[in-house]
Amino acid sequence: AGRLEYQRQMLERARAIPGVVSASNVFFPPLSGAIWNDIVDVLNGGPKRALTNQDGVGDGYFKTMQIPLIAGRDFTTNDGPNSPLVVVVNQAFVRKFMGGANPIGRVIQDYKDGKPDKLFQVVGLVGDTKFDSLREAFEPMVYHATMQEKEPGQDTTLVIRSQQPVPEMMTAVKRLTAEMNPSMVLQFNVLETTIRDGLLRERLMAT
Repeated sequence: AGRLEYQRQMLERARAIPGVVSASNVFFPPLSGAIWNDIVDVLNGGPKRALTNQDGVGDGYFKTMQIPLIAGRDFTTNDGPNSPLVVVVNQAFVRKFMGGANPIGRVIQDYKDGKPDKLFQVVGLVGDTKFDSLREAFEPMVYHATMQEKEPGQDTTLVIRSQQPVPEMMTAVKRLTAEMNPSMVLQFNVLETTIRDGLLRERLMAT
């Protein structure tokens, strides 16, 4: 509970930085080279035990990353550790596992050590995005609410969309974290730079 509250306060303060358009948090940012996949089961007519990419995101993540919300709702601050477990899925998930049907209200189940574990209700549908590589096809994705984690880890990743120049935003974030925890270790990545570097081969061939 203490880490959840700390992360919530840090996110609130990040959103209050002048020039910030939106901000959220995420377990594994797109194109970071890290990924989480697990076996899930779509109940009532879905596939059995399908391995699916998954990620944990905070409220406002889809807005920050400009991923369109197609149906249902985004996560909210009401989706806490003691509220019903919910997920958001992408279009590729619906096409592959639900035959393109409306996913809102459907229930999926994850597995732990090969046995059925938690149940999650689908509350939102979002557009497809590239996650592991820009060259991959769109893959099925299940997004979990980070604020529903009962035992969050020590590390957290903020995603910030800002109108400020990158150096100024970095300085503001450093100031914020120093006030909250001077011993915090920071690492910055600019998504546009990651995308540009990921397309280096194509740009060289075009040149």
